[in-house]
Amino acid sequence: MVFKKLLNLKLLLIAIFLLSFKSSFADNKLVMITADYCIYCQIWEKEIGEMFWWQVDEILGRD
Repeated sequence: MVFKKLLNLKLLLIAIFLLSFKSSFADNKLVMITADYCIYCQIWEKEIGEMFWWQVDEILGRD
């Protein structure tokens, strides 16, 4: 009984390790979702939006 629990625990830990290892190869991308009715989105756009997108365009070399 104890052996079976230890085996299950080892298998679980191996599965978690392997699944987390794969995500380290993912691309780093910024995804932003906004809505006109979202108060937090409106505040962000008002306070940070223009400056943020200007910097993104500059970094990516867009005109």
